[in-house]
Amino acid sequence: MKNNFYLLIITFTIMASSCKKQESSTKDKIKQDVRLEGDHLAFKDYSTFFDYYKAVGGMNKIERQRWEKSLNFTSMRTAYERFNDELDELEKGSKENYFNGFSNLKVKYNGTLLFTENSYRINNSGISEAILTNKDGFVKVGEDYLHFREKEMTTYKEVSFQEAQQLSKSKLISTENLNLVVPTRNSFTSAIGEWNIINKERGRVLFRNKAYNLNSDALGYQSFAALEGRAEHLNIFGTWRSVSMALSIYKSPIPDRGYAPEVDITYQNLANTLPRRESSGVVELKPNFFDGLHNVEHFDRVMCITKGLEGNTGSAGTIVGGSNSQFLNYAIDAKYFGSTDIYWKSVYMSKIKISAFIQPGGVLGNPEIVFDPFSLYGRSLVQNQ
Repeated sequence: MKNNFYLLIITFTIMASSCKKQESSTKDKIKQDVRLEGDHLAFKDYSTFFDYYKAVGGMNKIERQRWEKSLNFTSMRTAYERFNDELDELEKGSKENYFNGFSNLKVKYNGTLLFTENSYRINNSGISEAILTNKDGFVKVGEDYLHFREKEMTTYKEVSFQEAQQLSKSKLISTENLNLVVPTRNSFTSAIGEWNIINKERGRVLFRNKAYNLNSDALGYQSFAALEGRAEHLNIFGTWRSVSMALSIYKSPIPDRGYAPEVDITYQNLANTLPRRESSGVVELKPNFFDGLHNVEHFDRVMCITKGLEGNTGSAGTIVGGSNSQFLNYAIDAKYFGSTDIYWKSVYMSKIKISAFIQPGGVLGNPEIVFDPFSLYGRSLVQNQ
């Protein structure tokens, strides 16, 4: 009996030691892949950055806060949520207090948010970007600084953080932007469409299409396209504020009259010699693309990826966790899978017809608003030409 007791103690000690080693190994992996430099994150390389880009989009608020706390980091997304919390408190007071407080918040969060007289929005090109960047939109990847804003992303190659900040303020471009003929080695670039706004009564829904090119030593040249959307309602003080919505692909009641959404792609090679007959392709979105998009205020979901991006998020997925709701139900472009010099030159989103309604916000909140089915015919998003 005594021997069994000692054996139990030894077994427990070994298990505890193993857990500590595993926890230590995970923390060491985080430090190797991503670390905090000042107030911004620094990723080891572009492959690591994209692993985290894929992983963080699926985190819920609690998971994200836990991850940020482990790095002692505050993201632009978290700063945006703090603004909303402060505005929620102002809504409970008088009209005078609300507008005075709103004016003060505009000063406090200038740069993190973009303001008009009666609206505001986060100053970033997407949800994942806002989680990985500091309140001013900066993140370090390798020796480069990426600066994300609402309608663009700029790369400052091999500069210090102070130099990147100065260049962003002077509106000068370092060595890379979307006007290059071809994407460069070790890069991450984007083309961001304009917001399509559909109004009805005191509510509105907003959508935009986006396309991305990336290159890393591990992934080669890869691309993906995304659809971002949000819903808003005018509060009692006349400010557009985020509310929950539900979405689905519109299906015609007439048989064989469906609206299958597509992504039209133009390809090019690094030498710019791809024959015209080989330079185009069409990828049809999956019928379940909108699955799970209900009771959401803001979504950012990938529609289509090149096959080389398929798969898990590597160590980032284990470290970050999350359901990966951004990279979910995507279509795959496998036309040039295995090629080492082909990239997406331009992207056009076509035949996207959506059914949407704003969900009610309670007795004193916003009412339900049902929108007639509407189409999003995205303009061509040109990449690197």
